[in-house]
Amino acid sequence: MMHETTINGKPAYYEYDEYQDALFVTFAKEPSLSYYEELENGTMVRREAETDRVIGYTVRNVSLKVCQQYGDLLSLA
Repeated sequence: MMHETTINGKPAYYEYDEYQDALFVTFAKEPSLSYYEELENGTMVRREAETDRVIGYTVRNVSLKVCQQYGDLLSLA
């Protein structure tokens, strides 16, 4: 199920897929034709095919990343 929020005053849409453990974020409710570029950290940048403008992100292994982030924070306490 897609959720809506705002980021820097602009609409953003997101969905978490538990089976894939992935977070999908787009900046358009119905994105146009697009392609992905994979970054080294398991994040993929979604770009509009015509303009190469960033229109979203996909973050894989979200649970692991969140646990690592909180683990790092707890070790500082």
